[in-house]
Amino acid sequence: MKADGWGIELYKGLRRMAFIFVGLAVGLVSGLLGVGGGILLVPALAWLFGIRGNRGHGTSLAAIAPVAFITALFYAHNGHMDWLAAILLAIGGIIGAAIGAKVGREQISTGVRRYAWIAVGLIGLGWIVQGIMLQSGRIVPMMPEMPTASIAGVALMVVVGTVVGILSGMFGIGGGILLVPALVFFGFPQVLAEGVSIAVVFPASFSGALIHAKQGNVNGNAALWLAVGGIIGGLIGAHFAFHWPVAVLRGLFGLLMVVAAVLMGRERIAGSEEAGSR
Repeated sequence: MKADGWGIELYKGLRRMAFIFVGLAVGLVSGLLGVGGGILLVPALAWLFGIRGNRGHGTSLAAIAPVAFITALFYAHNGHMDWLAAILLAIGGIIGAAIGAKVGREQISTGVRRYAWIAVGLIGLGWIVQGIMLQSGRIVPMMPEMPTASIAGVALMVVVGTVVGILSGMFGIGGGILLVPALVFFGFPQVLAEGVSIAVVFPASFSGALIHAKQGNVNGNAALWLAVGGIIGGLIGAHFAFHWPVAVLRGLFGLLMVVAAVLMGRERIAGSEEAGSR
């Protein structure tokens, strides 16, 4: 019995360390690039720990929320935050998510989903090219940054948040994957765009985690240790973001978009085909 008990405790300890390590890796990407990290965490929970479906999504959101909160504060502490933009984008995101939910992903054909993820992948490839251009000293054209406090700036942030929310709801695209490129397109510096994006991730992930928790779809123990590792990784990743060249960040974000397009595109299409075969 003692041997069995020792073996169980060893297994629990190793599993706990595995959660921390996975959280650390995902948090590193989250802090470095300003995304929630669910695009990586949800598949990791399924493949490594057998936590799938709604329980995987709920656990992922519960782990991401504290990581996003602490990392956003770290970005703000280092001067890479526009709180007004983050609030306006979050408001727009709520509106967009409601519209996207009303449209419903089930009403969108597999072909449309495929084209959406191809578009994400192509944008990612474009960002990789931009990173190479910046690294070689070439100038990448950008729009001038619009002051957020202006009437036009307020309207723009709400519209951008709404559009990102709609696309996220319709196609299952993580908000940060779209939000950072959108903000950079409208003139935000790369690191500032990442800081604002990770701030917007917090309310979305927190509210989603609460909904899943009420439905019993959160593995609390897993979420706790994932968050521990994620916070450490998020702070390290953010520190790197503050000091690495924009060219490197741009290229890495483009690579993440390509990976996201492959992972989520296959998952959504496979899910649709499975549902259609029933």
